[in-house]
Amino acid sequence: MTVEPRTLIEQWIAAFARGDLDEARRVYADDGVLHAWHPEELAGDYRGFEEAWRWFQRKGVWEGGAFTYSVEELLGGERHAATLLRISGSGREWRQVAVYRVEGGQIVEVWLYEEPH
Repeated sequence: MTVEPRTLIEQWIAAFARGDLDEARRVYADDGVLHAWHPEELAGDYRGFEEAWRWFQRKGVWEGGAFTYSVEELLGGERHAATLLRISGSGREWRQVAVYRVEGGQIVEVWLYEEPH
């Protein structure tokens, strides 16, 4: 049975919230691609979970330390889902939109768009 994109992204977010990287890795395709544009120093395409995870770690360093997020909206269709996240860190707050493409019950592509901050 194939998982709907919205449900899969709920699982993805919940896995990160509880620190379960094994579950997050399970729902991310081996050749999944993360596309990031901000910050410019970290912009690029990151293939596979390990590269995407390294981007998140580097992003935390770039932001000046750990950051937290909360989901403001989660939308889902037949092949895509999108989240509007409120992110906080180092005394700042901003929003990020993440668009996910899902195939075969896994995330195969992610596009991250952020407010300049």
